[in-house]
Amino acid sequence: FDVQVENDADRTRCTEAIGHFRKRMSTLPDDGRSIGVIYFCGHGMQYEGRNYLLPSGVGTDDPKAKEKSVSLQDEVLAAFPQRYPGLGVAVIDACRDGISEGEKTGAFNYSTAPQGCIVAFSASAGQVSLSPSDRNQNSFYTRELVQVLTEVDQEISFTDIFEFTRLRVAQTMRAQGRADRIYQRHRPEPA
Repeated sequence: FDVQVENDADRTRCTEAIGHFRKRMSTLPDDGRSIGVIYFCGHGMQYEGRNYLLPSGVGTDDPKAKEKSVSLQDEVLAAFPQRYPGLGVAVIDACRDGISEGEKTGAFNYSTAPQGCIVAFSASAGQVSLSPSDRNQNSFYTRELVQVLTEVDQEISFTDIFEFTRLRVAQTMRAQGRADRIYQRHRPEPA
């Protein structure tokens, strides 16, 4: 595996990492055995039905949040090879609520993934992604995804992995009662 990790990346570092990923993916053989994975855990939003990932230091309350963000469709998903066979997986552990009151109803469209690519979201369209108030803990989605990955049989499909994760998150949220004192909405750190 060739792994690149970026923590608390600003827009420049985000786009550089995506460019590196795109370049690396383009050099892999077109044999159907290559898998590319992008995992993003942070802050996100939707605007006019499109998903945006917020780099470090950019909040949804920033009037220029959209311009400072990374477009999931135009930048992240475009970095995957637009071919099949092969597999691309984008895991987006971020909010998907709107930046204006009219967009917070959940009436957003789906993200169309490139051929041979799966996009797994921690939150449904129009929803927030909740995490423990302890910043040293993984988000609920990531915690359950890791648990599923450690427990599954090697013969399970990727779509089943993400479905099992979704079901486990729903079960955890019901068991915890979604108490506001335990959960917090993903928010950037104050500058």
